[in-house]
Amino acid sequence: MASRLSTPLKYVDTHVHIEYILHRLKKPLSHWPTLRSTFPSSYESCIHIACSQQSFTETTTLLAHDPTLRVAYGIHPSNASEFARAETDWLKALDRPETIAVGECGLDRLASRSLTDQELQKKVFRQQMQVAVAKDLPLVVHLRENEREGIEMMKESLPKDHRVHLHCFTGEARWAEEFVGWFVRGFVGFTGVVTYKTAENVRDAVRSVPLERLLVETDGPFLTPAQVRREVCHSGMVPYNVAKLAEVKGIPLSDMYRILRENTKTVYGI
Repeated sequence: MASRLSTPLKYVDTHVHIEYILHRLKKPLSHWPTLRSTFPSSYESCIHIACSQQSFTETTTLLAHDPTLRVAYGIHPSNASEFARAETDWLKALDRPETIAVGECGLDRLASRSLTDQELQKKVFRQQMQVAVAKDLPLVVHLRENEREGIEMMKESLPKDHRVHLHCFTGEARWAEEFVGWFVRGFVGFTGVVTYKTAENVRDAVRSVPLERLLVETDGPFLTPAQVRREVCHSGMVPYNVAKLAEVKGIPLSDMYRILRENTKTVYGI
């Protein structure tokens, strides 16, 4: 696959769960450098998302095999119930040298079985936003089926110039527009969903977001691009997503790579 996707232009996968990929491949965490070696030459790096207490532990192992890894630490909304016992470990992780962001965190209606669950998600989201602001770290946000409420919470808790990555956007274009209209350093991440025939709403969102506010990601092992849908998604598949973004925006592929790389540096400093 690497030869088919090779390009002299470099990219960063801005959101990926490495340990989940290796679990799905039934490989040990030590296999990460081997997997990475199969990626196209255009692969530069990735941002690994550790969003549960178990993930914090596994990330330590991953770092032993790849000390150059960049990491975002947070508690995913589906793991909100573990925040109290994970908080100390999370705060310690945020002070580690590999850390470049807080998250992913946010709201997920599909993961909340009751009003109590929803309120806990909100509480945990607010706490993580407060820490991101205090530490001046970018915030990685997950919103699923409650974009309106999540954006309102961000408006209440974050400065307008805070760096925010609204990741894996699959909502209505109007919410993406409202988000980037309010947050002057708000960026919207798009995954392999943009390649799906049925995802015209996501492509509408891409059209509505200014080029200088786009990010590309895989969210691997989830959301494999349509061209390789039966495979486990990983960072080597980003070029499929970049090609679709360039097509939707109607710009040369080389320009899209350049813009996405610049945007990644703006948000994450890498």
